[in-house]
This record gives sequence, structure tokens and C-alpha cells, in this order.
Amino acid sequence: MKLNLNNWSERQQVAAVIVVAGILIALLTYFLLLPQTRRRKALQSDIRRMQTQLNQKNYLLGEAALEGKLADAKRYTGQLLTEWKETTSRLSTFRDVDDLKASQVDHIDFKVALFQVRNALRQKSMKRQIRLPHDLGMKTAVYGNEDARQLMLQLRGVEKLVDLALDVQINMVRRIMPLDPIRHHVDTKKGKQAFLEEYPVSLQFYGTLDNLYDLFRAVLTDKQVFSLRHIRIEPAATSGNAELLDVSVVMSALVFLSDADEMMPTPSKIKGRARPMGH
Repeated sequence: MKLNLNNWSERQQVAAVIVVAGILIALLTYFLLLPQTRRRKALQSDIRRMQTQLNQKNYLLGEAALEGKLADAKRYTGQLLTEWKETTSRLSTFRDVDDLKASQVDHIDFKVALFQVRNALRQKSMKRQIRLPHDLGMKTAVYGNEDARQLMLQLRGVEKLVDLALDVQINMVRRIMPLDPIRHHVDTKKGKQAFLEEYPVSLQFYGTLDNLYDLFRAVLTDKQVFSLRHIRIEPAATSGNAELLDVSVVMSALVFLSDADEMMPTPSKIKGRARPMGH
């Protein structure tokens, strides 16, 4: 069957051409243009995603920009190292602790130091007319498996804290007990490493609220800082003095073991191989 367009009117012929053209356009759009459009959008999405990833890793920057960022990072690291050294210098409880960090302390050295500290604090307490426990909570006998260095630092913590308590004129020191050291670790290039030791000292005393405030101010001074771990305050009911308090505190002497540059974290491993500039 053939279409005889000659029998159609001009209006019908125009309408037929329009319909056929619309069908062709629809077919071209569906089978050719839409797939290309979807593919283009998918490629644009992939490009944006890859640009975001490369930008996060600084692969889109030039060499000069990367060198600038590296210089900024080095300056910032230097500032952090300086701040860390200044902070540890202020927070360290003892002034000459480097000798105890670097060398071995003999048991005889500890016994001699314990004898000297006991005599010095006893004389000071007698002068201030403040009672002290005789043994300072530390035993004279030292066994072979005990770390003389830790014992010496415990003694130094006891000496410093009791000396401060005597300076603020407390009424009486009831009990002194050095507690087990606490070590704090950090992951470094050399593995897990201790960077800070705490030497807690339990101190029980009778004193006024002013004595307690004065003690807190004293332990926040540079080179004699103690961190507060525990405190309990009760009225000293048996004293007959309404202002007298029964105070129990645990304060820790701080000993920093490592310099800041020794505590740099372990670099994270990159999975796979990273090519220059992300190519």
C-alpha cells in the first residue's frame, strides 16, 4: 500500500511531516542523546570525586605550594616543641632530676639520702613546732629487686611535699605515705615509650582552710608543681578547735622522661604506591 501524498491537502502534508520529524527526534533523543547525557553526568561526577580526593591529599598543588606547606608545618612543629619544653620545665617538680634519669642510683645512695632527709625535716619541724611522723612513711630496708631510682624519686616527692606543708605552718602532719609510681606512655617511632612518671604521696594533716589554700598555691609554683589526685576535708572534731580541719590529700610529683622530639608519633603507612602529583 502506497501513500499518495498528492491526494492530501497541504495542511495534512505539513502535519504528517511534523509527526514524522517528532518521531525521529524522539527516537534520536532516546537511543542516542540520553545515553550520552547519562554518561556525561557520570563522568562529571567521577571527575568531581577524584578532584576532591586529590585536593584532600594536596596532589592538585604545584611543587612550590607543597614546599610552602612543608615549611609551614616545620615552623608549627618547631613552635610546638618549644612550647612543650617550656611547659615541662614549668611543670617538673624537681630541678635536678636529669641526674636521676640518666644514671643508676645505688641502694646505699638511697639510704644515705633517706637519713639526711629525715634529719633535715625533723629539725625544721622542731623549729616550726609541728609534729611529723618519724619514718616519713618510707622504710629503711631495701631489697635487691627494688628500683633504687624510684625509691629516690619517691623520697624526693615526700621531702618536697612535707617541706611545703611545714612552710605553710600546718598544725600537725598525721601520716605520710608514698604510693606506687604511675607511668604514662605514648606511641613513638621506637614503639611504646614512657614520657611521664607520677610519684603520688598521700598526706594527712591537721590545718586551717588558710593552710590548705597556701599549700595549693605553693604546689603551683614553677619547679615544685604537684598534681592533685585526691582530697578529703573533714572537721577535726577531737581537737576542740572549730577552724581546724582534718585534711587528706594525694599529690603527685611529676617527672618528665622524654624530650618532645623523642615522642614524635609513628608515621602512618600509605597503602599502595603514591605517585607524584597524583598521576
